[in-house]
Amino acid sequence: MEYYTANNQRLIFTQADFKGSGGEGSVYVQGGHAYKIYTDPANVIPTAKLDELSVLDRPEILRPKHHVLDGNRVPVGYVMDAVSDALPLGRTFTKTFRDKNQLTPDIVVNLVLALRRGVQYIHGKGITIVDLNENNFLVDSAFHTIYFIDVDSYQTPSFAATVLSESVRDRHACVFSDLSDWFSFAVVSFQLFTGIHPYRGAHPGYKSLDERMKANVSVFNPRVKLPSACLPFDVIPNAYRDWYEAVFERGYRAAPPETAQSIVVLRASAVANPGHSRFVIDLLQDFPADILDYLNGAVVTLDGVTLGTSVWPQQDVVLGCVLHNNTPIAARVDRGRLRLFDLMRGHEIAADIACEAVIGSEGRIYVKRGGMLLEVCFVGMPAGTLVSTRQASAVPEQATHLFPGVAFLDLLGSWYASLLAAKGSAPQVRLKDLDGYRLIDARYQKRVLMVVAVKDGSIDKFIYRFNDQFSSHDVRIVHDISVPGVNFAVLDTGVCLHMTHDDQLEVFSNSPSDKMVNVFSDPELNGGCTLYKNGSQGLFARGSGLYRFSMAVT
Repeated sequence: MEYYTANNQRLIFTQADFKGSGGEGSVYVQGGHAYKIYTDPANVIPTAKLDELSVLDRPEILRPKHHVLDGNRVPVGYVMDAVSDALPLGRTFTKTFRDKNQLTPDIVVNLVLALRRGVQYIHGKGITIVDLNENNFLVDSAFHTIYFIDVDSYQTPSFAATVLSESVRDRHACVFSDLSDWFSFAVVSFQLFTGIHPYRGAHPGYKSLDERMKANVSVFNPRVKLPSACLPFDVIPNAYRDWYEAVFERGYRAAPPETAQSIVVLRASAVANPGHSRFVIDLLQDFPADILDYLNGAVVTLDGVTLGTSVWPQQDVVLGCVLHNNTPIAARVDRGRLRLFDLMRGHEIAADIACEAVIGSEGRIYVKRGGMLLEVCFVGMPAGTLVSTRQASAVPEQATHLFPGVAFLDLLGSWYASLLAAKGSAPQVRLKDLDGYRLIDARYQKRVLMVVAVKDGSIDKFIYRFNDQFSSHDVRIVHDISVPGVNFAVLDTGVCLHMTHDDQLEVFSNSPSDKMVNVFSDPELNGGCTLYKNGSQGLFARGSGLYRFSMAVT
């Protein structure tokens, strides 16, 4: 369909321009502009509200500027500035993302203060955000700038807000105001610091989020049991911690502190104590820095990626291996080109491959370039390793979301997944259960796909298992989890080890026909551990230690 701007510029959108969809419509991006097209033209933002929002004149606030018209010159949407290389703020809440991208306390403090300045600026213009939840913000890849999106939903002097997520709604407010916005800000910024919603965790007397928020029973309550995957509250600057405790526990409402001094948190390496565990646990190696990833003996730490004595001082890498001789390879994208490092021989591998992103799947390396997902192929030669690519899957240029082992495709509001299942194979499956959700974290390994996504303020986990031909699957949905993120490993035997959001270890088969799930609660295995595998052996990393574990024989 053809569209037009207010100055009569003709617009034609294709699948390649599609960026994503929400409850009201779809967003397309061309050049430096984004265009929201409403599903129902009756919901289009009025001209008077466009005028009232025009006072928000900062580049990080992506406000609607002009209407988009259909062929009859009827408004059906609007145009706003677009940003590239940005991701949803909620992605930063997961332990995996924090570890891999090294979100230090200093970085988080700066993001929180940037968010605070933006909210204060909007209030100063007489406008209330109202639906101040993490899905309405983006953060740039350098973690310097927070972008404000879905600005059309803001409450202006003449137009009331009608949308508000339950996860950030102030149960003690009768009207929308600056103070109710500051409560929502407290919820979102607390998750930036710790990775957990301030009213989650387990309490013996209150079960629902709504009950907890009404009763002011937050994570600061001594009877609340916190998951191990959340960060210690010591990462929160003192001024903000005092403010959070007053807001969440005592119903205090006021603007947050204007400044905050970050706190350096020194984490000692946790040492397993097999005398109190149902598992046999052996320390394989203690590294000089915390572990971020593991594959076939190669380990990524905060100091770089290592194999024996070989070190490549890069942390933002994907691990793979040359399958014909099992040589571990580290890969990263540097200024739009793929860089590869042979960890066994300790030198870089020449590669002339342009790409935007790189992901791994069970030892294989894939890159995204435009509308293609390419598998990186290695050929061992006497003179060295030759590198080439072959297409694994066609993907939307702007509506593809990459996670370890899987590429999610948002096809005009319908979710599909390209599973990077085997060499030269990337079966594409339709996942209707995810429609309407926003993805937070995901991982695919050996016919098991786990996804954490948010919808209507509820963070839900989806556990999919596929048959050998990927023609059918089952799904288990865990609703309203406390801490977002996926943490599992599938052994070569097909046994899946899964750490739940409430610190329990699930053990089950990757076959959809096997309904057995064994659950273990153990003090030495919890959400503070990251699960890996080495063939048929279960491993976990905790801090700088890499451990091997198995069931104790009784």
